[in-house]
Amino acid sequence: TLVLQSDATTPWGSVSVVSTGGSILDNTSDTAVNVYANQLRLNAATTAAAMGAGTNHLELEVARLSAAAGTGGMFLTEATAVTVGQTAALVVNRVKTDGAVTDSTQTDAAQSNLISGAALVLQTTAGAITTETTGAVTATGNLLLKAGGATSDLTLGAAVTNTASGGHISLDAGQDVLQNANVLAQTSARTIDVLAGGHITMAQDVSIASTNGNVLLHSVAGNVTVETITAGTAGVSISAVAATPSASAGAIVDGDADGDAEA
Repeated sequence: TLVLQSDATTPWGSVSVVSTGGSILDNTSDTAVNVYANQLRLNAATTAAAMGAGTNHLELEVARLSAAAGTGGMFLTEATAVTVGQTAALVVNRVKTDGAVTDSTQTDAAQSNLISGAALVLQTTAGAITTETTGAVTATGNLLLKAGGATSDLTLGAAVTNTASGGHISLDAGQDVLQNANVLAQTSARTIDVLAGGHITMAQDVSIASTNGNVLLHSVAGNVTVETITAGTAGVSISAVAATPSASAGAIVDGDADGDAEA
């Protein structure tokens, strides 16, 4: 198993892993953490490169993440909570053969977003997923964001998009899905599935949109607050299930600030 860890003192520092001609993979099929860091920058964006594999994810324990993968896809499992956003430039001193480091630094530039040339999966074992405005999530294949754990929220601060040749989208939170940016499936007949153990809340002026693909929003024990959902010629299903529907759980709510004056 590949294990990369920044300085073990608290807080952890930053790690950058870049493959300019190949993939970034876990060497064994275990669940041991591969990378511990405060900030992690992953880049394997060459055409056929992968980042983890569908049956063997890269295991992480990081606070902040950005990543780019090629057509092999991106498969990441985070042990705790993670924020997707811009990771700062990382500079290291490269030691030369004479033992000196003068004029021999290596810099990996700042990086933002999660971008995959195929499938994209980011899940936590037990922790929230938060995407900042610099943390757009884009895939050219099926896409899953899953915040595992009964108290874990999935908070979207930047767009989640399947490209014009992309796949289906699933958003899954043990607790609440808090949507503050658009979710879009561009390919015809690709579906969008939003599941929350608690509430699903769409903020003002955001949308969920498919291109003639079905859209499902399901709250297991909370409310669904709806802003704008478009599915073209396909169907939309919204369900809020609670033992006793009330103001706090089991309701489907119009989230428009302008009420019936806004479509």
